[in-house]
Amino acid sequence: MKKILIISSNRLGDCILSSGVIEYYRNYYKNSEITYVCGIVPSDLFKSFNNIKNVIPLKKKKFSIHWLYLWFKVCLNSWDCIVDLRGTLISFFLLTKKRVCYSGINKNKKLHKVISTSQIIGDRILEPQIKVSEKNLLIKKNINFIRKVKKKSNLIAIAPSANWEGKKWPQERFIQLIKKLINSDEFKNPKFLIFGSLNEIDDTNNISINFSKDELINFSGSLKLNEIFLIFKYCDLFIGNDSGLMHLAAAAEIPTVGLFGPSDIIQYHPWGKNTLAIRTPESPDELMNTKYFSHKKKKSLMHGLELKTVERKVLDFYNKFNINND
Repeated sequence: MKKILIISSNRLGDCILSSGVIEYYRNYYKNSEITYVCGIVPSDLFKSFNNIKNVIPLKKKKFSIHWLYLWFKVCLNSWDCIVDLRGTLISFFLLTKKRVCYSGINKNKKLHKVISTSQIIGDRILEPQIKVSEKNLLIKKNINFIRKVKKKSNLIAIAPSANWEGKKWPQERFIQLIKKLINSDEFKNPKFLIFGSLNEIDDTNNISINFSKDELINFSGSLKLNEIFLIFKYCDLFIGNDSGLMHLAAAAEIPTVGLFGPSDIIQYHPWGKNTLAIRTPESPDELMNTKYFSHKKKKSLMHGLELKTVERKVLDFYNKFNINND
């Protein structure tokens, strides 16, 4: 039995974009056990993977003490391969037959995260792969409900939050966009499903209170990530800010629209052929390289992205997708 240690990101989006690495090593070492290290939030998703033996959630601590914690967790193993996607020093203090580490050589090149991660391993592009199933009874209950709704309605997933205030398109524009899409001829009896974490309930509630239960269902804070992924698979469209949920929707291979402002669209646009990235007229440098800019300020930098622009591009994208799949 080959023992593989993969050290991934603290962030959900980065873990999803690099998830193809897991399946690559699962196939490369036919008889293997994979231990996967990631942040607390993505660990919830990766614990449900059938190709991972063990998940170690790593919470950041002062003075980088979390790396010492990780070392104690894994130091007694003799690994066949360590894959360090973060380029830390910890892998050099562990016993392993093979070591693959991010070196930072291409750090200044504008490459998508999927491509830059794949280049750590070799020449082949390792597409994101999310491996979860509907076996859990609670998940089946929620999926059965979504199936029933799907028979009568087009399902549109909305993720209006992000890990930083600057990346959030204003809530009032999400509200107006949903109202316009409800009245659009492109959708059959559209039902909107809004998603977010427990910490994002205020964001989602401020939007959902503007709609009836027949128009919108607020799932914020009530589902695990593996459930959200499986529900995404039944959706006809996803619209959201640059976030982990955006990348999760793209990995579910549904039409995915990501809204961008201060984050780099080249490196983090939703991955896949059924995706669209819409950005502000201003570049990230123009939004952030100002005299009084501070990441600590709780202020959206997405006001330059107008409602009419998003509405037009979303409908054009959705219509084009349907034409190509008829």
